[in-house]
Amino acid sequence: MYYIDPVVRHLGTATGAIVFLISAQSKFRNRAAFAAALDAYRLLPGAMIPVAAAAVLIAEALLAIGLIRDETRAASATGLLVLVGLFAAAIAVNLVRGNRDIDCGCWGFVDRPADSGGGISGWHIVRAAALGVLLAPALFDTTERPVYWVDYLTVLLGVACALTVFFTFDLLLANRPKLSQSRP
Repeated sequence: MYYIDPVVRHLGTATGAIVFLISAQSKFRNRAAFAAALDAYRLLPGAMIPVAAAAVLIAEALLAIGLIRDETRAASATGLLVLVGLFAAAIAVNLVRGNRDIDCGCWGFVDRPADSGGGISGWHIVRAAALGVLLAPALFDTTERPVYWVDYLTVLLGVACALTVFFTFDLLLANRPKLSQSRP
C-alpha cells in the first residue's frame, strides 16, 4: 500500500472537484453547443449524441461532488480518470484523422461559443494529462499525521495557484488562433 501526504491529496481533490464542477456547469448552460461539439468528433452515431452529452454532463457533476467525500473519493477519482482518458483518446483520434477544426467541448473555464474557431490540438491532450495527474493522489490513502493550520493554508493557496494555471491554459487554448496570427 502506498501513502501520500494529506496536503497533496486535498489539493488535488479540491482542485479537481472545482474544475469538473465548473466544466459541468458550463456544459449544462450550453447543452446544445456541447452536444454539437460531441457530434463533431464523429465517434458516436447521431442518435446517441443527446444521451452521451447528458451522461458526460451528469457524470462530471456527480463524480466531482464525489471527490469531496472520503467514502466516494477513490471511486470518483477513478471515474474522472476514465472520463479524462476518454476525452484524450477522442481528441487523439480526431487529430490523427486530421479533424482539427472542431471545438474541444471542454469549456472548463473559458465559456465560448462553438464557432469561436479554436480547434483541437495536442495541447488539449496535455491538459487532459495534467487533470489526470491532479486527480491521481485521490487514489491513495494518506499518511497518519496531524494536519495543522499551515496545511490548510497550503491547500488553499495551492488550489488558487492550480486554478490560475488551468484558467490561463484554457485562455491560451481558446485564443490560440489569435495568438498565432499575432506572431511576426
